[in-house]
Amino acid sequence: QWISRRDGAFESRYLEARAAAVGHGEQVLSVHGSESFERLFEPFVLGEVVYAPGDYHFPRLGAELSSDPSRALSAEVAGEWGEYYDGRLDTWRAEIMARWAPHWTLAAQGEWNRLRRDDPGGEQRLDADVVRLRLGWDATNNLSVDLFTQWNSLTDRLLSQLRLHWIFGDESDLYLVLADARGDFQHDLAPREMGLTTCLLYTSDAADEEDS
Repeated sequence: QWISRRDGAFESRYLEARAAAVGHGEQVLSVHGSESFERLFEPFVLGEVVYAPGDYHFPRLGAELSSDPSRALSAEVAGEWGEYYDGRLDTWRAEIMARWAPHWTLAAQGEWNRLRRDDPGGEQRLDADVVRLRLGWDATNNLSVDLFTQWNSLTDRLLSQLRLHWIFGDESDLYLVLADARGDFQHDLAPREMGLTTCLLYTSDAADEEDS
């Protein structure tokens, strides 16, 4: 995989090579290596860590192991480690998915990020942990509802979403998303943001008949 892009504040190139082995039960073990190049035209701020403008090259390694996703209980673990700009970033992720009853799915995921960087003033550290929970219900082939909750330690914010997806016709969909965000650096769970997002995609049969 080769990705190259340029933005007003940076230019980047990314090269990745991956190898995978698949078992008889759809278990997958994969490993990958990557080489990244970043050219910063402006300072890049990540938490309390500030990267100065300049050119950065950093290689990284990673691995993933997953069980058969069609089982009633499945799991996946993944890790990536190596250099990150002029420091080091280690990332680990684990997910468990349960399908204990027809049409129901419960998934729990945790992600841990550890960033370390040497600085003339001392070592700079950034720890960012994310926990996600999702409960999904497929009422029919055309109607699904799921509840999604995420906590981010970096912002100390709890985000929840209630999402509905209804397919009521050929290429016709209705999406409803009710979102609630609580907490921030004040370390409380007071409501901060609430919102309702709707999206309607509708294709009429009359338009199809005129086109034909």
